[in-house]
Amino acid sequence: MEWRNYVNEKLAGKFFTRYAILCLLITFWVFQQEGKKIWYSLRQEKKKIFWQTIKLLFFFTLIHFALKLVLGWVAPPSWPNLKSEKINTHISVITSNKNNWGYLAQIFFGMCVLAPIVEECIFRYFIFRIFGRKNPFSYLLSFLTFIGAHYHRGENLFLLFFQYSVATWGFIYVYKKSGWKLLSPILLHSLTNLLFIVIVLINPSCSLI
Repeated sequence: MEWRNYVNEKLAGKFFTRYAILCLLITFWVFQQEGKKIWYSLRQEKKKIFWQTIKLLFFFTLIHFALKLVLGWVAPPSWPNLKSEKINTHISVITSNKNNWGYLAQIFFGMCVLAPIVEECIFRYFIFRIFGRKNPFSYLLSFLTFIGAHYHRGENLFLLFFQYSVATWGFIYVYKKSGWKLLSPILLHSLTNLLFIVIVLINPSCSLI
């Protein structure tokens, strides 16, 4: 291995470790602030939040699928599958482990439980708490940072923004629509990832995801 690759891997490892620690610290702080409200939502408002989330999931999924169809008609030949590198990586990991139930359970937990909780704590609650819920910059920052966090080296930026933009606005919208109840974007995020996993398990070459 060349020394440059070795250094890059070490630097990436340190960056990832520090990023993960920071994410966990922010998530812990958010649950200190919002834990009682999340628990109240789970106990008293779960049906209302669930059905609101299901409706929005259906609505934003239709928008995403419609945009994917349009992009498929106008995209240049150099974009064969119209998916970001992050999505291609997820598809590869899921399909290569579809018969490994232990690893598949880890994928479900990571994408449908852990990632929605941590990411919504950071990219929704934390940002809107720091910069204000009435500040337009908060919406833009929440949108851009969430998409940026899914960037892969060599990524086609247009496909990256296209892939995540509808879902990101959906998470922001449901957060505001619910009266800033953090459980709502967490649940929508979780169901979005669950739908993605199910579609990949059924048809990994589906052009609409």
